[in-house]
Amino acid sequence: MKLPPPGNRTVAVAESGLMAAIGTVLFLCWLNPLLYPLSVVLTPVPVTLVTFRYGGRIGAAALGCTVMGVTLFLGPTNGFLYLGFFGIVGYLTGWLLHTGLDPDRLVLAGGSLVCLYDIIAYYALEGLMGLEDSVGGVKKAMLGWLDTTSTWSDPGFHIAAERLRPAVIDFFQFPLALFFFVALLTFVTNYVICAVVLQRLGVKIPMPPGLLFFRVPAPVAVLALAVAAAGSWTLDGTLIRIFQLNVAFLGYSLLSLGGLSLFLCIMNLTYLAPGYRVVALLLFMVAFPFWSLLGFIDSLFDVRALAASVMG
Repeated sequence: MKLPPPGNRTVAVAESGLMAAIGTVLFLCWLNPLLYPLSVVLTPVPVTLVTFRYGGRIGAAALGCTVMGVTLFLGPTNGFLYLGFFGIVGYLTGWLLHTGLDPDRLVLAGGSLVCLYDIIAYYALEGLMGLEDSVGGVKKAMLGWLDTTSTWSDPGFHIAAERLRPAVIDFFQFPLALFFFVALLTFVTNYVICAVVLQRLGVKIPMPPGLLFFRVPAPVAVLALAVAAAGSWTLDGTLIRIFQLNVAFLGYSLLSLGGLSLFLCIMNLTYLAPGYRVVALLLFMVAFPFWSLLGFIDSLFDVRALAASVMG
């Protein structure tokens, strides 16, 4: 990975100030419903670019200036929201790119660091700032869905909902897997966007591992399934139970991602017309509960390797 020439210290300070101003304006686009999607996608990018170019110290200065700018215009609460949702992701992406880590380690390190910050922000800072419980909304939505399911005429749905309710309550006592999965997706999204922007500027950045070839290793898949199955014999509310539920959630999410990856890889190898591909994708989206099963089968038998051997 080749870094562009950083220039002198004055240029670095000027560029960091410019990127901070751009980041502040992008965050202000939250207030415009038409520009909201653009804001969500691009707000972390300026901090990433300046941190990648000049390193952690200048990047931290740009991040601090952006937080102060957002705070000046929208108040301290929004300054904290910028830091949590965008600032820390942008800074860590740029800093890790600056270190020259390979894409696999970079994604794992970035997702873990963002997850760590999110946990600290949720359990320590949200209470101090008097913010609404962000994770509590997800828990409330899931319990509401279970309440709706239990009212359906089929008694099987009622039984399943009653069994899942204690598991949902236990999981949200410490939803580590949810924090990590969201942090990983957020980091990878910013990584891809910044890599595209930097490549447009003539800087070669290795892209993260492609989704088409994502596959959960067989030992990890089997271990996750075993830990999840063992949850049937543990008491509700215990630390072991919470750990098992986190492993089950993370394993299910990764296997579902593996199933989606296998489907997209198969579609990429076919010669279906675009219309048929859209129909197949819509049908596959409806079959979401079976994604994890497809991912588990791929983990055990490596369907891509089998297909390659058959096709020669």
